[in-house]
Amino acid sequence: MKFFYSNIHFTWQYLLVFPHFSPVVSKTPKYRVYDYPVPVVESIYPTDGYVTTQVVITGTNFGDRAEAVKVFFGEAQSNKVLDCKNNRLVVEVPETAVTGNLSLQIYNKKVENIGHYTVLPTPRVITVTSDSEDGEGVADTGDKVTITGENFWYGSI
Repeated sequence: MKFFYSNIHFTWQYLLVFPHFSPVVSKTPKYRVYDYPVPVVESIYPTDGYVTTQVVITGTNFGDRAEAVKVFFGEAQSNKVLDCKNNRLVVEVPETAVTGNLSLQIYNKKVENIGHYTVLPTPRVITVTSDSEDGEGVADTGDKVTITGENFWYGSI
């Protein structure tokens, strides 16, 4: 009898504590699947530059969620979306970028070949000299300073 009473008591507690296990038919949750529009690119500026350059992409249907944006410079994805508006994106050219086509993906909508970007070789300073009377490592106002290196382009220094 004692065993029977404890089983009934346990069963009663179980029903009070876990009432959600009762056979109740629930309705299907109401949700809506949103199909995002395909992004449309109107312009890209600049179309050439160095790694870490900021590139502005204008167009429509970009949304305003930076985490949904992926911009690829060839196979290299930019990890820095600096600004995201429905009609304007600003991204940083990744360190691993190479010259090639750009593609844009917003959520699951990917648009290939939205433009071409030329990665310029990064300038490298090899020597800096001056004609100063105090020596090559010092320059005063009016002294001639010579910088030698590689990959100097107009506007690179």
